[in-house]
Amino acid sequence: MANEPDNLVLLQLREIRATLAGHSSLMQERFAQIGERFAQMDRRFDQLDERFDDFHAVASHTLVLSTSTSMKQRELQHFNEGEQRRLRERVDELERRVTKVEEERDG
Repeated sequence: MANEPDNLVLLQLREIRATLAGHSSLMQERFAQIGERFAQMDRRFDQLDERFDDFHAVASHTLVLSTSTSMKQRELQHFNEGEQRRLRERVDELERRVTKVEEERDG
């Protein structure tokens, strides 16, 4: 009889260990699933980072081209305005000369 209580305690301890081992194996499996899920999310974030980098490069390039085009248009507009003014001044000068020549000829 002296062995009986010890055997009952040992029996209970063995059952507890078996239950814990089962839980442990389930937890290991669950942690492995969680680890795989995190790995999948890391890959997705890496893909998103690459896409954002590509988008940033395209947007920057587009902005540079747009700014350059806008500046060139302003330069051409100023050039055209200056050129038109210069041509107007030359035409006015030619008209004065022609008028002067006509006056000298008629006069």
